[in-house]
Amino acid sequence: MLGNLNKPTGIEINIVIVVDGSTDGTIDMLHQEFPEIHIVEGTGSWWYTRSMNEGFKYALTLNPDAVLTLNDDIVIPPDYLTNLWTAYQNTGKRSIIGSVSFTHSKPHRITNSGVKRWNRLLDKSTNYFPFLKEVDPDSLSGVKTTPVLPGRGMLIPMPVLKELNFFDEKFIQYHSDFDFTLRARKKNIGVFICWDARIFSFLEKTASGSSFLKSSFKSLIKNFNNPYGRSYITDRARYYWRHAIKVLWPWYMMKFFTLSFKNHFFKHKVG
Repeated sequence: MLGNLNKPTGIEINIVIVVDGSTDGTIDMLHQEFPEIHIVEGTGSWWYTRSMNEGFKYALTLNPDAVLTLNDDIVIPPDYLTNLWTAYQNTGKRSIIGSVSFTHSKPHRITNSGVKRWNRLLDKSTNYFPFLKEVDPDSLSGVKTTPVLPGRGMLIPMPVLKELNFFDEKFIQYHSDFDFTLRARKKNIGVFICWDARIFSFLEKTASGSSFLKSSFKSLIKNFNNPYGRSYITDRARYYWRHAIKVLWPWYMMKFFTLSFKNHFFKHKVG
């Protein structure tokens, strides 16, 4: 992934990598193969959200115009940064721009195309394309509005990052990215997805507790009580209380449990 971060013309890029407790020689490899990058070393207990925030804090010392969040389990094409930066320039500097993502394996299936409609009352969203729909990446182009974005490939202007006070570390591992973009929209900050900025991810390595991956029923139950799992009850409760209709909070939680069990037993799984 690092080798494909081609710099758009006239743009200076600093790369900050957060390594949270790795013991497999990653830091030595990075120093040897990419001596120009900046490395932030964690304690091994930061998990996703604090790792992102520590990276943001370090980036502040470099005085950038914007920061781009990327995961280590992706592949990006050579024109990725150029297309993302062009979208950022065209949407205005008070906007957050996300990336369309596909499975790395072929035929490519879409994993994030953005949300076309979101019914806040019913907590029901409609994506531009259904999850895992087979789509030719070259057939997509343009910039679309979306209420939420995943952190994988999110370009954030530094003034916006400061205004929102980074990601919320109460969400230790999951939901802090969606929470961030929803908080942005409440402050009239634009949230968009660029279909020309394409990311290819190894889906089978992502979110092992998610309903779209093969897992045991025991794993599903454990994830409800796992602070680092996608289905952690406390995180879900906080998320709904903050962004949904408060009077309907019990209904949202009941819906969450119902869909979790339904997806586990009946939803198509990959892996």
